[in-house]
Amino acid sequence: MTSLEHTILAMVCIGVAYFVGYRMGERAGAIEGIAAMIAWVKEKAGVVQWNAWQFEEEVRQQAEEDANNS
Repeated sequence: MTSLEHTILAMVCIGVAYFVGYRMGERAGAIEGIAAMIAWVKEKAGVVQWNAWQFEEEVRQQAEEDANNS
């Protein structure tokens, strides 16, 4: 195998690995990243504070829906 053939084969393998990783990581990586961030915020701020933030967001969304329906 010449150095040119080896280089082409290596580039094809790297390209395939990148494409497969990109397609698989696009879905799983984002979800895992968001879950890790939520767990970190819950740990730092506390579960009670997290629940209060969720409640405030639900109230805000409900108020927006009511305003749009009026």
